[in-house]
Amino acid sequence: MSNFIGLLVVLLMMGCGEKKPEWPKVRIAGASNIHATIDSLARAFEYQYGISCEISTGATGVLTAQLRQGAPFDFFVAAGTKYIEYLKANGELQSSKEIARCGITLLYSKHIGSDLTLEEIILSDSVRQIGIPNPDFAPFGEMASNYLQQKDLWNQVKSKLVFGESVAQVHQHLSSNAVDAAIVAGNRSAFKHVQYYQRPLQDAGFVPTILGKVGKTNSDASMKFEEFVVSEEARGVLEYFGYQVKS
Repeated sequence: MSNFIGLLVVLLMMGCGEKKPEWPKVRIAGASNIHATIDSLARAFEYQYGISCEISTGATGVLTAQLRQGAPFDFFVAAGTKYIEYLKANGELQSSKEIARCGITLLYSKHIGSDLTLEEIILSDSVRQIGIPNPDFAPFGEMASNYLQQKDLWNQVKSKLVFGESVAQVHQHLSSNAVDAAIVAGNRSAFKHVQYYQRPLQDAGFVPTILGKVGKTNSDASMKFEEFVVSEEARGVLEYFGYQVKS
């Protein structure tokens, strides 16, 4: 009897020492300005497949550095191709695909008036400061800068420009009334500023949203997520947040 009890104790101890199996999950890194979109995609994916998602957001450049240092992400979602191509060239990403695209929009205070041209708005004395993401780091800031130069307005407004580290920071400037106008990504995040008029700059072009697959990622969960982001369900989420999706 004592031998039986001793064996039982040993077996229980062995069982306690065993590593518990981990539930599958997908780890996603994404730029802070598309956090709400990624979060909604993740929740839709979790609902459909029962696979959880772990999301890390931050400045694209910071996340790129983390990936270079071996951060354990499965996917990297970024606006524009610059950082994606850099990571692919250095072997951190094995593939990438465009999942959506987004233009830019001008937000400006309603006290300025609605029936004005772009030039009248941004050159108005009522517009003392204009927020844009830093063109050196943010794809939407680069597009805003290029657009103002194409319209021969850059030199006239550069003294008014306030650079944010990201689109998200420019939204903070708008919310705190630190700027009178801003050029930001034309996605759903722009809709929350009800005290501002919106003017989509439709002739400015689009910034692609790219899904990059990390080099060591080949799990069943990650393959399911990669298929999901091009599904009709994902299209519905992306379009809800103001993105255009290729047919």
